[in-house]
Amino acid sequence: MTDQDKERLKRCPFWLEQPERFEAVLRILYGYDPVGVCFPDNPRRSTEYAPEVNTILPRLKEAAAVADMRRVVYEEFVRWFDASAKNIERYDWIAADIWELLVSSSQTA
Repeated sequence: MTDQDKERLKRCPFWLEQPERFEAVLRILYGYDPVGVCFPDNPRRSTEYAPEVNTILPRLKEAAAVADMRRVVYEEFVRWFDASAKNIERYDWIAADIWELLVSSSQTA
């Protein structure tokens, strides 16, 4: 992560509060790139989804299962990207990975 990326993350309150969790969710979204914004010549691609992570993290308490996590992530992507968010099934693997992250981090806490 570049210094410019870190400066961008400093504007995200949840990165300041929970940097490890924030960056883990950010890596998941970057890896799946559900709306196709992390193209190689995008200089901000590694932090492109930081605003979305910042709105997903406060809603984690709404998720009691993977299906809830998928709904939360999908709703935030619809809010941020509207029609580009596509259908909810696109978020199945994203939700599963975030859920696994949460379950594994709660077991070590």
